Amino acid sequence: RALLSAAIERFEEIEGASLFLETNSRLQTAIGLYESAGFEHARHPSGTEYERADTYMVYRAGDN
Repeated sequence: RALLSAAIERFEEIEGASLFLETNSRLQTAIGLYESAGFEHARHPSGTEYERADTYMVYRAGDN
């Protein structure tokens, strides 16, 4: 949680437009953490290079 908060804080400091992560749908505890931090499920814009990643989530500045 602390690492995620620090990453979001830094992202907002640099005024990023979109912060994303990829994970696996089996990791429900992690997904719950990401959702509680403001990440939303989204469709991956170009596919992933990670074989086990089947969940794409985005945090948008100003939405939270």
